[in-house]
Amino acid sequence: MGCDIHVHMEMRYKGEWVHHAAPRVERWYELFGILAGVRDSSKAPIVEPKGFPEDASLTTRIEWESEDYWHDPSWLNEEEIMRLEDWLEKQNKDLEFNVLRSFFYGNGYVGWKRYNEMESVPEGIDGVRMVFWFDS
Repeated sequence: MGCDIHVHMEMRYKGEWVHHAAPRVERWYELFGILAGVRDSSKAPIVEPKGFPEDASLTTRIEWESEDYWHDPSWLNEEEIMRLEDWLEKQNKDLEFNVLRSFFYGNGYVGWKRYNEMESVPEGIDGVRMVFWFDS
């Protein structure tokens, strides 16, 4: 049986986490390993799984609570997302695959590192995170 990942991009708008996107991410066990040590333990994960965030957006929470076989929930903050971006760049993967692309679609792909420097960031957005979990 295979293992899949479920990803939800959230942004903090005026102090509250809101759902932004749920990009489809293809099965890639090396990525699953670097995110949470799932299906590939050859490298240490960016951060050990943190569990499901208590302050998740309603949309993310509804999907999380829809099944009882999800496992290894976690999330990445901005710094950890930048580390993921660095790792993805080293993999020489096409940026089309990048799981973060959907968050930045309005401005073309620029990545979180450069997104913070853009003058067009909507007022009130002061954070982003990637919430994810797996099934198998």
